Amino acid sequence: MLFKCLVLALLVMVVRHWRSRRPKPAALGLIVFALFLLSWPPLAHLATGSLAWQYSPTDYENGHDAQVIVVLSGRVTGTGPGVVAPAAGENTFQRCRHAAWLHKQWRPLPVLASGGVILPTDGVSAASIMREVLVAEGVPASMVWTEQRSRSTYENAAFAAEILRRKGISRLLLVTEAFHMPRAQASFEKQGLTVFPAPCRFPVLRPGAGSLLPSIVSVSDTELAFHEWVGLAWYWVRGRI
Repeated sequence: MLFKCLVLALLVMVVRHWRSRRPKPAALGLIVFALFLLSWPPLAHLATGSLAWQYSPTDYENGHDAQVIVVLSGRVTGTGPGVVAPAAGENTFQRCRHAAWLHKQWRPLPVLASGGVILPTDGVSAASIMREVLVAEGVPASMVWTEQRSRSTYENAAFAAEILRRKGISRLLLVTEAFHMPRAQASFEKQGLTVFPAPCRFPVLRPGAGSLLPSIVSVSDTELAFHEWVGLAWYWVRGRI
């Protein structure tokens, strides 16, 4: 969204620059520079790292008395030409794979997949799609629970907490990307639960000249970090964390 707004502003400035008798090259250059920064890998790495660096890939080892693994939904893809059924998006798939790895390689805890109906036209919940991924990755179907109402991180926490309380569970291992973990962890802790982070997908800046060139992946990462910082502020104002 931020990238699109800057591109739109650039187009407007180009038109005004072309029509105006008093062109403003400084404003035009400022927007071009902002677009460069938004797509620059080092800045994207810093933006996501500012959220993720408080965690480590081995944090899950601190959850020795966790009672359940909770994995949050991300993107899902809907049906369309050549697509016969909704499927897990890349980040949802990676979260589920990480949760399944924890179940198989660390402790065989039940896994709660949390995610509601994101695409009303398909009417399939993210949690049901995640269940299929978890089972395919080796988690027994009997040990996969689902929460199928949530449509936000806050609702992930609120609705998952209802299920866990009914089962007498108060300590959980939480799976989501490292940059999303601060808001997710705070949301679950606000529900009175004890949370042990088990983050996946840490930001990595690969060495080489290519890491200094603008890329669309960096745009996505920078916008995700911006979304998370705004989300943290909004959740704090609303008393959700």
